[in-house]
Amino acid sequence: MFFVLSKILDLFLLPIFWIIISIVILKFVKSEKIRKCIIWGQLFFLLILSNGRFTHWVYNLWEPPYQPFPNQKYSYGVVLTGGIISDLGKNSNLIHFSSHSDRLMQAVILYKRGIIEHILISGGNVSIQGGLIKDNTKETEKSIEFLRLIGIPDSSIIMENQSRNTHENAEFTKRKLTELNAQQEKILLITSAFHMKRSSACFTKAGVAHDVFPAIKAGKDTNAGILNDFIPDEENLYKNSQLIHEIVGYVVYKLMDYC
Repeated sequence: MFFVLSKILDLFLLPIFWIIISIVILKFVKSEKIRKCIIWGQLFFLLILSNGRFTHWVYNLWEPPYQPFPNQKYSYGVVLTGGIISDLGKNSNLIHFSSHSDRLMQAVILYKRGIIEHILISGGNVSIQGGLIKDNTKETEKSIEFLRLIGIPDSSIIMENQSRNTHENAEFTKRKLTELNAQQEKILLITSAFHMKRSSACFTKAGVAHDVFPAIKAGKDTNAGILNDFIPDEENLYKNSQLIHEIVGYVVYKLMDYC
């Protein structure tokens, strides 16, 4: 039930949904003063959320900084799925990487450098379709197929494909580590920087000792130029939608005692 409700909540967190609702409200508002307030509010809202300087500023407040490669070694590097692999529909035999695939690439680099001995892939990219919860991407399986294709042996790959959200990532990873008799070992947690705060909190709550290795950051430390500070960019709308989802998710998890 929590999974279904969280997917419904996602819709209400989208800035574009708020804009559509405000446009619908305009249809029924008679007061010219209120209509002007709504229109100017929409414009201000769009300009702020599509602004690059604002977007990078809020992301840099939320995301942890990049980490240098660890000096110590870990038996397990845990990679959280969720946007690593794209859904290709009928071409599902292909492997297409998506926006968060840097999580997997960083795990490969860490493995090749000898920092982690095993790569544990946790989770599947599931969605609600026709009233059913489905995983059309088979994200965990495709990630493991990629690892095999680049020469990483099966003995170094572990799959956990039962979890559907970050809370379950932590719980099922703990269960998998127990099966491996490795529940006392500290793992290296690998996920996107924007997702690390909630992920790390969930693993701490689950009692899984870990260090963190943030993958790709959405917030930039360098200024791209003064024009980019003022020119609206639809990519920033997406980034802010993603960050709103993550912050609200963190708050909800706190209320649910998941982290």
